[in-house]
Amino acid sequence: MKLSKMIIATLQPPLNQAQKIYWDEELPGFGLRITKANARAWVVQLRLQGRSVRRTVAKVSVCSPEQARQQAKKILSQARLGMNPFAQPIVVSLQQAVADYLAAHQERLKAVTIKDYQRVMRVYFADWLSQPVTALSGQGVVQRHELLRQRHGPAQANLGMRYLSAVLQWVCCLYEDGAGQPLLPRNPVRVLSALKRWYPVARRQRVIRVGELARWYAAVMGLRSVRAVDNLETMRDCLLLMMFTGLRVGEARQLRWSEINFVERTLLIAEPKNRQPQVLPWSDYVESLLRRRYQERCSAYVFASTRRDGAIVNLSKAIELVVKACQVPFTAHDLRRTFVTIAEQLGFSTYLLKRLVNHKIDSDVTAGYVVFEPERLRAAMQAIAEFILARV
Repeated sequence: MKLSKMIIATLQPPLNQAQKIYWDEELPGFGLRITKANARAWVVQLRLQGRSVRRTVAKVSVCSPEQARQQAKKILSQARLGMNPFAQPIVVSLQQAVADYLAAHQERLKAVTIKDYQRVMRVYFADWLSQPVTALSGQGVVQRHELLRQRHGPAQANLGMRYLSAVLQWVCCLYEDGAGQPLLPRNPVRVLSALKRWYPVARRQRVIRVGELARWYAAVMGLRSVRAVDNLETMRDCLLLMMFTGLRVGEARQLRWSEINFVERTLLIAEPKNRQPQVLPWSDYVESLLRRRYQERCSAYVFASTRRDGAIVNLSKAIELVVKACQVPFTAHDLRRTFVTIAEQLGFSTYLLKRLVNHKIDSDVTAGYVVFEPERLRAAMQAIAEFILARV
């Protein structure tokens, strides 16, 4: 019989059993359960992973026979397709996705990169962290990208979206819903590429020009701490090391005495940005600077902090004072760019330049055959140092 309002009105509760199920002949697996107390509910029965499973669809008092039939058809159809219609929906928040992504990539990502991911997510996407990743939309991405541009500039807007995209793409590839389908079928950040909405960011070109070197050097050498905790002399020496070696700010700040070899007159960058450890010969000027600091050492770090254990955290205070004194705007990375520019002006080859600043050259077949002896690198470092000193 087909279960209809008219039919179910005639069905009576069982007398000698706790409940009885009347099955619909038109839709196998769909039925009406009536208890001894005359409680009535629509049910569906099917096989999941080789087992017979019965579930309640709805109470008769809140669902008509046709409504219950349609719901039962949907459940039975999902089961025939191999899906589990009763699986609890999987909810993954953006915060959980970020934590899982960083945990899975902790060996591949540098510690500073992991901290930057955490900063970006905390500052740029704070109101999204509690939301399910499935709630993030392309339209929301476009709007947030523009908001980040207004508040933090185009470069940071792009960076935030690149980090978000990396996390969501990982979710797309690895997370599945209860039916074994991708939890996030499409990465919503891809809309920025589809609409060509990534912001153009001009590569920075600023260097300390030859005519500015004397003013800059005098201002740096004039850094003096009013209080011991100011640590401006340490920051001064770190800035000088970066100017005379081309080291990245993180590489310079984190230098340890165990990485300084006074016998070979070299320093070791154990964990550079490109993950290729670099042994760098130094000039006479750098040797003098390092020997002076070694005599005054009080920590395992060459540039130790006076406020906490470990290395100095940043150079912003020193840079601010130098810029104010000499009116030569610069960032820590501008010193590296200045070093490379001077090396190029002295006529050193591109291969040697890349070796000095530890840029990857593995895509260049010819470069793979070029091996620079340490003393040749030292000669280049000495020439660059003499160029600077002759102008200060």
